[in-house]
Amino acid sequence: MMFPYQLLFGAFVLVAWAWSTISMTWENPRFASRFFAELLPDAPVVASMAFDGEFFGLGCRYAIVRLGPNAPATPPERREPPLDWYYVWDRGWHPTPAAPDDRVLSIISNCADEWPDGLAAELRAGLLTDGNYYASDARAWPENLSVYAPTVGLAAYIRYGD
Repeated sequence: MMFPYQLLFGAFVLVAWAWSTISMTWENPRFASRFFAELLPDAPVVASMAFDGEFFGLGCRYAIVRLGPNAPATPPERREPPLDWYYVWDRGWHPTPAAPDDRVLSIISNCADEWPDGLAAELRAGLLTDGNYYASDARAWPENLSVYAPTVGLAAYIRYGD
């Protein structure tokens, strides 16, 4: 015979699992839209992942949008600091090209399998071409990378590590 606390615990686990599954299904496609809502409100989403569901493994969080023909030449700035840490966009912009052996490029490689074909190559091209910008704390853990690349028509926020 099961004790009431065992039933209660089982119900709690089931509700927690259902909530996390529903939250991921709801949040993942909307993350990029919300991330860039103030910065680039008309930019169409290319790839979006708020949470990949790995509780104890290494995972990727990303918001990637396609820039339009009227996108600004320099990275747009938020009017006010974001309320949540995962909406931080500006970590100190650097002009491209990035050093080809920089760990910045590894952040793209760590998440590339989750993206549409060719997207990782476009982002790498943006980092290695003049006229774009990137901001990174790749020396920290987890790794963060923001890319603003009007020459390839992309803006991205990528986080790898948790």
